[in-house]
Amino acid sequence: MRTVKWVFAFLGLMVAFVLMAYGLYWYQLKRELDSTLNGLNPLLQVSYNRLVLSPFGEVKIQGIRIMPLGQASPFLIDTLLMRSRDPAFWLNPGATLNRESVPNDLHVSMTGLTLDFNSPLFTSFEHMAKQLMSDSPPSHISPIALGCGNVRSFDLTTLRMIGMRLVQTDFYFNWQRLDENRVQLDVNANVKDWWQIDFSAVLGLTLRQASNLREVPGVLAAELRYSDEGFNRRRGEFCSTQSQVSPAQFYLNHGLMIQDWLRERGVEPTRPMIAGYDAMSRPDAQLEISLSPTELVIPLTFARSHEPADYVGLLRPSIKVNDTHIELTDDEWVALFEAFSMQIEVPEAELPELNPRRRSMPVEAENIFVPRQFRETDTSEFFNYVGHPVRFYTFFGKRVEGILVAVEGNNIRVIERVDRGVAEYPFELDKIQATEVYR
Repeated sequence: MRTVKWVFAFLGLMVAFVLMAYGLYWYQLKRELDSTLNGLNPLLQVSYNRLVLSPFGEVKIQGIRIMPLGQASPFLIDTLLMRSRDPAFWLNPGATLNRESVPNDLHVSMTGLTLDFNSPLFTSFEHMAKQLMSDSPPSHISPIALGCGNVRSFDLTTLRMIGMRLVQTDFYFNWQRLDENRVQLDVNANVKDWWQIDFSAVLGLTLRQASNLREVPGVLAAELRYSDEGFNRRRGEFCSTQSQVSPAQFYLNHGLMIQDWLRERGVEPTRPMIAGYDAMSRPDAQLEISLSPTELVIPLTFARSHEPADYVGLLRPSIKVNDTHIELTDDEWVALFEAFSMQIEVPEAELPELNPRRRSMPVEAENIFVPRQFRETDTSEFFNYVGHPVRFYTFFGKRVEGILVAVEGNNIRVIERVDRGVAEYPFELDKIQATEVYR
C-alpha cells in the first residue's frame, strides 16, 4: 500500500512539474509576443483575443486585430497558426536563426484575413503607385487591359469597379528539411472567389561564411500554379461592358490585340502561344509554370549576366495551361521575356469611345487623384455607373449595398455579398430611395 502511495505521489509531482513547465513556457512566449507587438507602436496597434500553446511546438493566435496608424478600420485575422518541432524556437526565433541556420521545419498558416480595398490605407498605396508611374507616357496601357475600353490598367480603382472591394484571404507557408542539403518550400495564397496561387520549390542549401545565416538557400526546382476562381469571368464581363461588346467578342478582340502587341515587339505568335493565352484568359483557367535549373540558382547566379537568353538557358522554364503543355523554344521564351519587359504605347485616337447612355464611365487619368466616396445620385443617372458600388433603401426600408451590374429600363440589378458568396437581385427604380453611388 505504501508503494502505491509513493507511485501516486511521484506521478502527481511529475504532473505538477509538467504543468509548471507549460505555464512557464506560456508566460515566456506571451511576454515575447507582447513585447514584439508593442515594438510595432505607433505604426501598428496589434491586439489578439486568445493565445493557445501546444507543448509540441504549436502556437495559435486567434482574433487578431491590426490597426495601422491613421486608419479608421482595422485588418482582421481569424487565426494565425505557427508550428515547429522545436518548442524553444518560438521563444526567440531571431536568435535561433542567427546562432544556427534555417529551422528543420516551420509551418505558418493565416486564415480569414479580411482586406477592404476601399480603406484609406489602400487608397494611399494607390496614390503612391500613381505618383511613381507619373513619368509614364499618357498613352501607356497594360497588356491585360487591351480591348477593355478606356481602361489602361487593372489597378486598385479598376479592381474595385469589378467588385474586388472586400476580400478574404488565406495564406499557408510550409518549410520542411528533406535532408542535409535540401529543403521543401510550399506557399499558398487563396483570395476567395477570385484566384488561388500555389508555389512550391526544392531549395538547396549552401554555406556562406560572411553571413550570420550560414545556410543560404538556392533553387533546385520550382513550380508556380495559378487557378482562376472568378477574376477572369468578372474581367470579361467588365471589359465587355466598357467596350460595348459581348464577353465572347471581348476575348476575341483582346487576343487579336495581344497578337499585334507581340508583333510590334518582334515576336511572331505561334499557334500554341495563341491557344495557350486564349485558354489562360478564360474563366476557371489553370496556369502552371515550372523551372528545372541546370545548377543551383542563388542570388549571385543572376549577377553574372543580365541577358534573358542566359536566364532561359539556366532556368529551363516550361508552361502548361489547363494541363496542356505549351511548346516554346528558347528563342521564343527570350522574345517573350523581352516583350513583356517593355512598355506599351497606344495612340490616343485608337482608344474607343464609350456610350454614356448605356455603359459605365471610363477610368479617366485626370480624375485618379480625386477622392472617391458615396455621393447622392439620382436614379436617372444610374446608367453612367454600371460596375460601381451603390447603396439605397427599398420601399420597405431595407438597406441595400452592392455592385450595380445592369440598368434595364425601370429596373436595375445589384450584386450583394451574402454569407456564402454573392447573390444578384433585381430592383425597381421607382421603389428605391436615398440612392448613393461610390464615385
